[in-house]
Formats: sequence, C-alpha cells, structure tokens
Amino acid sequence: MAKWEFMNKAVLRNVTVMPLSGNSDRSRFRLLWGAAFALTCLGLSGCGGSGGSTHSSTSPFAGNWSGSYSSSGQSGTASVQIAADGTYSGSGFDNTANENYTVQGAITTSGVVTGTLTEGSLTAALNGTWSITNGHLGGAVTVSKNGVQGATNNYDMTKTG
Repeated sequence: MAKWEFMNKAVLRNVTVMPLSGNSDRSRFRLLWGAAFALTCLGLSGCGGSGGSTHSSTSPFAGNWSGSYSSSGQSGTASVQIAADGTYSGSGFDNTANENYTVQGAITTSGVVTGTLTEGSLTAALNGTWSITNGHLGGAVTVSKNGVQGATNNYDMTKTG
C-alpha cells in the first residue's frame, strides 16, 4: 500500500491506494493520476471571481457645462468640466469684481459639491448641492473663507459637450 498526501487539505488529506489485483503498474498509475486530476479540478472550481462584469460608476454630472450664477449683489459666468469620476475644474468671470476666477473640486453622484475657488488673491472653499433639471445643471454653492460663510451663488448651466 502507498499513502499519499494532497496539497488541497480541505478536499482530501490522506489517501490510501490499494493495489488492484490483476492490473499492471501502468493501470494503477493512470488510475492514480486520473483521481488526482479530478480532485485538483474540484479544488480549483471554487477559485476565481464572481464571473460577472465589473461596473464602474460614471457621474451623472459628467460633461462640459456653461452658464451663469447670481446672488444678492453678485453675478457672473461659469464654465465647468466634470469628469466621469466626479472631479471638476472650471473658470468664469465675476461681473461684480470684474475679475476671472478658477474652481476645482468634486461632485458626488448625489450632487454634493465641494471644492476651491481662486479669484485674484482670494482662495475660498466651495460647498453646496447641484442637480440636473430639464437639462440644466443648477443649485446653490456657498463660498467660505477661513470658516466664515460668504455669498451663496445660484448656478444655471447647460451642457455644452
């Protein structure tokens, strides 16, 4: 009798191979390798992924948007490029301050906007919510500096690409 120990201990730890009467060593060899192959296949059948495809989420806001914003005493233009992962960058013109500005940040799939605005020597935080209604990207974003809340700008933009 020969005793074998397989690597896949979860399936089979010890196997005792009994000699088959009347068969040659070659037959026993084939039988042993056939059994080992079958056990290996059983052991490997549980490996691998789920078999399904992976799904990467694309932001519903992805694309190029342009339009305007306004608040009490302020107005201007805005242009924003939102990537598939929700990150954005953009620029615009502040009509009240007569100055260009840039923005960058992220928007979640539920529309929560965070980021940074830079206008001249001013750098401020952006926080708000945007949504798409009838093809328009809009909502309110508050500009804050050093934790002090400033203007809340209301945006209305349409997709340009």
